[in-house]
Amino acid sequence: MTGSRGGVEPVDDDRYRVRFGKPIEAEVALMYFGFYPDVRLFWKDGRVVSVVAPSRIYEQILADFAGDDSDSPDASERINRAVLDDQE
Repeated sequence: MTGSRGGVEPVDDDRYRVRFGKPIEAEVALMYFGFYPDVRLFWKDGRVVSVVAPSRIYEQILADFAGDDSDSPDASERINRAVLDDQE
């Protein structure tokens, strides 16, 4: 059985979904994403598996996690790594 891969995908013209490589604990998800307005957390078995954010908020999330490298194609991977590392 293979594990799920994290990543980013457009939901529609104005929203993006950030999927986590493995589900994250509720307190970690709330610490990282709870203060962003209009962000929805998606849960499975008591853990967060993805977040959906409007494009303007998604851009802010990338900037917060990627620093000066927000245009880097692996920025979503850094979001996953930062969140998952903080959970261990």
